[in-house]
Order: sequence, then structure tokens, then C-alpha cells
Amino acid sequence: MTYASHPAHRRAVVVAVLAVGLGMSLAGCQKTTTTTETPSGSTSTTTYSTPTMPALSASASAMASNAMSGASQTLGKVEERLDNGALTAKVKTALFAAADVKALQIDVDSKDGVVTLNGTQETALAVDRAAAVARGTEGVASVENRLTVKLP
Repeated sequence: MTYASHPAHRRAVVVAVLAVGLGMSLAGCQKTTTTTETPSGSTSTTTYSTPTMPALSASASAMASNAMSGASQTLGKVEERLDNGALTAKVKTALFAAADVKALQIDVDSKDGVVTLNGTQETALAVDRAAAVARGTEGVASVENRLTVKLP
């Protein structure tokens, strides 16, 4: 279930939007006219003022804050997935460029800079070479080499 589809989060967003809309509609100008009688006649003074916007209730403010926090966390998770996907693609590309490695026989996964290699290769030398290529790729913190030598 995504953040936006969760009923409690949706309610929080609706309440926050309604509170802001209500505040904006109440923020119109106020006109005050004062008439003063003097011996020489009457004098009228008109003043215009803008009332301050009412503060959000504590619960509406908390809901809006929670909604923003949840959206921020969701964005962070999306960025992390994109980073992991980009690192996987970089390693896979480097493996394809290595002449002595059969890249199509290797599954590459990444999480937080840790690259995991699964699959088979024709020789132990190719297994070691694939791990070395992965380690030499920019952004790789460590490599979990689960490659095996294919039996004849």
C-alpha cells in the first residue's frame, strides 16, 4: 500500500488542505469607517486592515506534519531504489565489457553499495574475474560473490 492510498494519510492531507483553504478565505480585508462630530462639521476616517490568519489546530497541524514526514520518507525510499538500480546497471555493464566473463550467466543485485553476484561461470578464473570487475566499479562498497563454476 502506498503512502497516498493509506486512509489515515489521505485524511491528514484533506484536513491540512481544508485548513489552509479556510484560512485563506478568512484572510480578506476588513474596512472600518469612523465618523467624528466636531464643531466645524463631521469627519469620516476609513481604515483598512488585514486580519491575521487563524492558526491551525494542534491536531490539524500534527496531521499536516505527519503527511509531510511520510511523503519525505517515501521519496527517500524511491531515491534509494533508484540508486540501487543504477549501481546494478553499472556493474552489469562492466561485466559485459569484460571479455573473459560471461555476463549473461550472472545475476547482479545491489543494496546500499553491497553487490551480490549469483550464477555460474565456465572457470574459477572467470568467477574471480567477475568479482574483481564488480569490486572495481564506482559506488561498490563490497561484493558478495555467490558465483559457482559450471560443471562439465
